[in-house]
Amino acid sequence: MIVTSALHAHESAPTHRKAGISALAGFLGFGLLFSPYLVAGRDSAPRLTDLVGGILWLLVPAVLLTGHRLHRARSLRLLVVVWLVLAWVLRDAYLYGLNPQTAQVRWVLAIPYAYLLATLSIDPAHRRRIAIGIFWGAVGNLWVVGMQLMGHNDLMLSLGLTSPRFDQWWVQVRGVDIVRPVGMWGHPNASAGVIALALPAALGAGEGRRSELPWLLAGLAVAMLGSALTLTRSAALVGGFVALSWIFVSRGAVSRQARLGLLGVFLIGGILLGPPGGWERWTSGSNATNQSERQLATTAALQLAVEHPLGLGSGYQVALREATGGIPATHNAWLYLALVAGLPLTLLVLGATLRLALRLRRHARLEVWVAITLLGLAMFEEYFRAPIVQILALFLLATDLPKDAQS
Repeated sequence: MIVTSALHAHESAPTHRKAGISALAGFLGFGLLFSPYLVAGRDSAPRLTDLVGGILWLLVPAVLLTGHRLHRARSLRLLVVVWLVLAWVLRDAYLYGLNPQTAQVRWVLAIPYAYLLATLSIDPAHRRRIAIGIFWGAVGNLWVVGMQLMGHNDLMLSLGLTSPRFDQWWVQVRGVDIVRPVGMWGHPNASAGVIALALPAALGAGEGRRSELPWLLAGLAVAMLGSALTLTRSAALVGGFVALSWIFVSRGAVSRQARLGLLGVFLIGGILLGPPGGWERWTSGSNATNQSERQLATTAALQLAVEHPLGLGSGYQVALREATGGIPATHNAWLYLALVAGLPLTLLVLGATLRLALRLRRHARLEVWVAITLLGLAMFEEYFRAPIVQILALFLLATDLPKDAQS
């Protein structure tokens, strides 16, 4: 890890050292989203983020032996996560036998990655590099989706850029079968959610600059294009909400006329797109069963989470099927995390996310925009399976915003 004391000395550091830290910040941001499998064609293979997290854990003893100290409050918060994951592993071992799950390992590997992101983001220049890296990582995900649409899925698979679980995902629109590209993350919804992170990243890249509006438009274009290509309207609606939030807190970055114009565009777009999933999902009689199943699954998942506050681990789907008569999905990311890992970890992460999201008017910066976006993407039920979201969630947990309005 790069420790706080090293960053405090950044201003007096040699030019090449500053450039190295800036490059590291950009790499961490880009690699967070554009994280290929290290072994192509194997869905269980580790990803780039797993490798980086493992290397950073190995560096911790060396950092401590050289006399550097880790940030106390930040480290203690993340140490709580270690204990909660350990409790999760022990509970699973008691119920199902000792067999650590990939998700458990990845939560642990996410800790040093998140610590380093939070430490680097203290410096506005490094925070901007991280944001730019995340933006281009989202663009990279969009490129993978485009390559799959053009028939190059086998190439993407051979490069470790897509999951072998689903080569293609089909949906029927007005009687016509249309392919939905799965992108890097095994499902169109998951990839659309990852690409949607281009918008908070773009706002972080343009923070306090004259280029803030162009960055907003670029991020919105990437998020909307990803939503269109994957046929995932919910991601577009989240992008529109984030953009609307920026309009109201932009502190004079755009004129009143421009704000009203953008507001009109988003309102019209929202009316045309409809609520999450689109108007057709909510008004078509053929989708009534789908809606009732979602409501039943969400209600049952909430009840199970309250009845089993420590979670159900890998057996949560069995319990959910029994409670719903066969529905295995929670249809909510936070309820999924509560059933798998337990309420303590869920409330810890959710509390940190809400804490930052509620600071928007005083701190319109990368971490806050990411928090708002993660809250909006909660309908993607297994979002917390992705190492991206695990790292971002712990990044928000480790973040301390300054008391003043400017950062």
